[in-house]
Amino acid sequence: MDGECALQQHSAFLVCDPPVCRVLAKMNRSPYLLLLPIWAAIISALAWATWPWHSERLYSSPWMWVPAALLMFFGFRIYTGIRSGFGAHKLSGEAELRPQEHVQELVTTGLHARMRHPIYVAHLLNLAAWRWVVDCW
Repeated sequence: MDGECALQQHSAFLVCDPPVCRVLAKMNRSPYLLLLPIWAAIISALAWATWPWHSERLYSSPWMWVPAALLMFFGFRIYTGIRSGFGAHKLSGEAELRPQEHVQELVTTGLHARMRHPIYVAHLLNLAAWRWVVDCW
């Protein structure tokens, strides 16, 4: 898989179109210097758009900490499992950001042998846990 194709498939670049991915792949400095402000702007826009509902509560039960803690535990357990079998460079997306420095290979061992995108499952578990924690706060 060439670097450009890998960049387009990585979750960090869902907001990028192919020409932007090509530019990021050719950067001599970290692409995160460009991407982090974009992500911050998107998060700020979403926070601003949802501000009218920030004080709404769907429920108020201290027992909701139990499933939230379980979801958080399993999410972090998946992250640690991915990191040990997948490598920190691939987990952080650095392998896709700088394909000339890292070997591009298909991973079929560990959690990737059982599911296609374990990182997305871990993200989903942690976001669901935080949703419950924030509502119980």
